[in-house]
Amino acid sequence: MKTKRRSSAKSICLLLVLCMLSVVTAQTEGPKQEAKQILETTGIKGGLIVHIGCGDGKLTVALHVSDSYLVHSIDTDGVDIAKARAYICSKNLYGPVSVAKYNGKTLPYGDNIVNLIVADTLGNVSTEEAMRVLTPLGAMVVAGKKTVKPWPKDIDDWPQYLNKADNNAVAKDSVVGPPRYVQWVDKPTWCRSHMGIPTVASLVSSNGRLFSIEDTAPPDNPFLPAAFRIVARDAFNGKELWTRKITRWESVTMYIKCQPVQQQRRMAVVGDTLYCTLQLEGPTSAVDAATGEVLKVYENTSPTQEVAYDQGILFLNVGDRFNTSAYNIVKLKGRPFVEGVDPAGPFHGAGFKEGYAPEIKDKANPISAIFAIDPRTGKEL
Repeated sequence: MKTKRRSSAKSICLLLVLCMLSVVTAQTEGPKQEAKQILETTGIKGGLIVHIGCGDGKLTVALHVSDSYLVHSIDTDGVDIAKARAYICSKNLYGPVSVAKYNGKTLPYGDNIVNLIVADTLGNVSTEEAMRVLTPLGAMVVAGKKTVKPWPKDIDDWPQYLNKADNNAVAKDSVVGPPRYVQWVDKPTWCRSHMGIPTVASLVSSNGRLFSIEDTAPPDNPFLPAAFRIVARDAFNGKELWTRKITRWESVTMYIKCQPVQQQRRMAVVGDTLYCTLQLEGPTSAVDAATGEVLKVYENTSPTQEVAYDQGILFLNVGDRFNTSAYNIVKLKGRPFVEGVDPAGPFHGAGFKEGYAPEIKDKANPISAIFAIDPRTGKEL
C-alpha cells in the first residue's frame, strides 16, 4: 500500500510540474505567436512599432523579432510601465525596446513616422490621430482589426538615377518643397573628406524605403581605407532596415568632384526589389528590398557599370567603364601633406598605400555593351 501511495504521490507531483511548465510556456509562447501573426498579417518588415498599452511588456518584447525593428510602447499606468520596463531589462533589450508614459489622448510622434500601431483598444486616442502618425503603407492593428494607411497621390518615388531610365530628373511629387523641420537624423553625420571619393555615392527610393551606397568608415581620418555598404532605411523615420557590405568599391583616392557618373547609376529599385551591383566590377543582383536577401544573381553581366529599368525590362551597361581616372590630384600648394613622405604615394604621400582598393586605370578605347534582361528569368532579350 505504501509503495502504491508513494507512486501515486510521485505521479501527482510530476503532473503538477508538467502543468506549471505548460502554463509558463503558454505565457511565453502566447505573445510570440501573437506578434508573429500581427507581423505576418500586416506585412511590416522593419521600422518603428508603437504598442499602445504595454501591460506586462511581453507582447512589446515579442514584437522586436529582429534588429530591423524599433519598438516603443506607451501607457498611462505607471505600475504597468514599471513592470514592463523590468521585463524588458530582464531580456537585455532596453533601448531597441522601450516604454514611456503619455497623456492617453495625443500620440507623442510626428506625422508619418510610425510603421505599425498595435493595441487592444485606442482608448481616448482618435482614429484620426493614429492615422496621422502612421507612415504611408503603415498599418494599425486594434483588437485584431487591421487598417492600412494608403499611399498618397502627391508623394512619388525616386527609383533610379535621375528618377527614370529616360534621365528626366522630375518626379510626380507635389509634397517636396522648402524644409520646415527635420524628420529624422542618421549617420554618417559628416562626410569623410573633400579630398577623396564622396561618402554617399548614390541614393534611390521606393515604397517608403531609402537605399544608399555609402562609406561607413570613421570620418576622423580622411586617409583611412573605405568601408562601402548598401544601406536600406525606412524613408519616413530613418530606421536602418539592413546593410550589405560591398566587397570592393572605388579607391578613396578618387577626387570627390571626379566620381564616375556610372557609379551613381548602380541601383534601380522597383517595388520591393532592388537591382544593384554588390561590388565595383561585378554582376547585377536582385535583392529583396525589405530584408536585403539576394534573390538572384544575373549571369554574364559582369562587370556591370550601369543599371536601369523601364517597362518591365532591366537594361545593363556591361564592360569597361568610362574614362575618369582622377586619382590623387589634391595637393597642398605643391608640397606633401606630411613631411618626409613619398609625394608619389596616395594623397601625395599621406595615405596608406596597401590599404586602398586598386585604382582603375583608364583604357584608350573602353568598350561596353547594353544588355536587355528579363528581370524575372534572367534571360537576355
